[in-house]
Amino acid sequence: MAYHFRFVRPLKADEYAQLTHTFKTSKDVRLVHRCQAILLSADGWVVTKIAELLRVDQSTIHRWLDRFEADGVQGLRIQWSPGRPLIEMSTRSRAIYGIMGAWQNGDLY
Repeated sequence: MAYHFRFVRPLKADEYAQLTHTFKTSKDVRLVHRCQAILLSADGWVVTKIAELLRVDQSTIHRWLDRFEADGVQGLRIQWSPGRPLIEMSTRSRAIYGIMGAWQNGDLY
C-alpha cells in the first residue's frame, strides 16, 4: 500500500524565525500548537505523528498547513466571528425592568 506524505512547503528564513518567535512567546496555546505543527512538518514529521503529538485530527493538521501556505503565520491566528448582533438598549432595558418589577411584586414565584 502506498502512502502519500504531505509536508509544508520549504520555509523561508523569515518565516522560520517568525514561527519560532510566535511558538516561544505567544500566550495563545492554540496558536502555539499551530506554529509547532508547521515547524514539525518542515522538520520532516508526517501529519499522522504531528496529529498524534498535538492530540488533534489529521484533517486539522492539513487545514493548518493549507492556511499557513495561503496566508503565512497570519493565517494561523484565530479568526473570531462577530457573534450575535446586540439587542437595542431600550428593548433590553424594558425586559430587565419588567423582570425586576415582577420579582419585586412576587410574580416570579
